[in-house]
Amino acid sequence: MSYSTSSHEVSEGNSYVCTMTLLDEAGDPVASAALDTITLTLYDRDTREVINTRDGQDVFDTNGGTMHATSGLFTLLLEPDDLPIVTTRKSIEVHVAHVRFAWTDGTDAKAVSHEFELEVRNIRAFAL
Repeated sequence: MSYSTSSHEVSEGNSYVCTMTLLDEAGDPVASAALDTITLTLYDRDTREVINTRDGQDVFDTNGGTMHATSGLFTLLLEPDDLPIVTTRKSIEVHVAHVRFAWTDGTDAKAVSHEFELEVRNIRAFAL
């Protein structure tokens, strides 16, 4: 699996778009028709608190997730409710997004997980 995104820092209450490409062991894209599930767990790294009830949530062409039919490209849109400040005394806190893909390749069940971190900036605590 390859992973790309333009930035890992976002201000609280904003939206954020992340893209990644799902590839099989041979380096070929995994088509959406082959996928069984795509799930997301989003949590605060320090407190382990799940954010916005996104605990193993289905994001396979729903809930902000979009899987391209043939290219293996997965796009995840995190909405403002996904990017709150959990601990108000911090100027920046780290949220972790855990994305899990599961599919069948012939008769073999396959799964891969990818985590990425977002530094969420607390803009309310330091507003003038």
